[in-house]
Amino acid sequence: MKRLKYLALTAALALPSLAAQASPLFATGLSDLEIINRENVYRTNESCVANGGCLGAGTGPGNYQLANPAVANNIFDGDVFSGVFAIRTITNSIVGTTWDQDNVAAGGIDTFTGYFAQEVKSVTLNFDGTLDRIVLGTPGADPFGILPAGIVAGIWVDTGAGTPYLTDGAVLTLAASIGSHIDGSLWALLSVGADAAGVDPDGYTYSTADIGTPAPQFAGGTFYTAWNIAATGPAFNIGGVNQINDPTEGFGGGALGGDPLTTAINNFLGICAPNAAYACNDIVGNGQLSLNQNLSPWVFASEDPLQIHVVPEPGSLALLGLAIFGLGFFRRRNG
Repeated sequence: MKRLKYLALTAALALPSLAAQASPLFATGLSDLEIINRENVYRTNESCVANGGCLGAGTGPGNYQLANPAVANNIFDGDVFSGVFAIRTITNSIVGTTWDQDNVAAGGIDTFTGYFAQEVKSVTLNFDGTLDRIVLGTPGADPFGILPAGIVAGIWVDTGAGTPYLTDGAVLTLAASIGSHIDGSLWALLSVGADAAGVDPDGYTYSTADIGTPAPQFAGGTFYTAWNIAATGPAFNIGGVNQINDPTEGFGGGALGGDPLTTAINNFLGICAPNAAYACNDIVGNGQLSLNQNLSPWVFASEDPLQIHVVPEPGSLALLGLAIFGLGFFRRRNG
């Protein structure tokens, strides 16, 4: 898959030099990325007038207001789920944990954090009994103006001692919380739409919950995502990824009409075959949604394990090839 370099974005964000960074550690193969997430639901002032259910001017950035979680069925097309997430551990399926948020090898606090904004594309009430389905996709605009067009999320690396991410707190502001998640070096920008070549990579994000239950909305709800790496930043430190499918996800391709449903047998194959007729993505994940129980500017919370299948860096492959060549030479000399 073609990777674009958003050099202008990197310069605009005045990101620090990679020389000061010690990026999270990945092992070759399948890894779980354990994350914690906080988010809010924002609605434009125009949609607030048309649909109601908002908490008033000033509760959101610019032309947006917070949607009121105490109102039943208060999710509408065009609403934006926006928030932050922190990757706390990276655990490889073979070698175990390769990185955590207090990575001693990095010399102190080593954060791997992100920000996202995803727009509600459709809401289907009582999709499965009392459960409702919310399908999300690329926003027309990021309410906080952080992400470029066509992007739903970004991930940053920050190893500066004394600059941990901030998720909750009685006096914590949204600006401070978001800022603490994007104050490092850009690792990658993520998308759910077509890639640079115009190919639909079957990205999707959706939630299944009973939104007819006012506060706590989303209690017991689930969240599924399938993101693709649309651009890499200076902190990107892996050679590439094999596209995979989420082994616990049964809806597949939900954000894009006409996409084939993912079958269980294809899910458990793990790495997707080229041109597979089911949803295949660079990063997949699922988790549980709930009302945030902490004092915080963030209304909702979730814990979502993400999965990524890393291939060796080109340098590693070259070293492996050199080692194999050397072994062959040794055998010829001593055979």
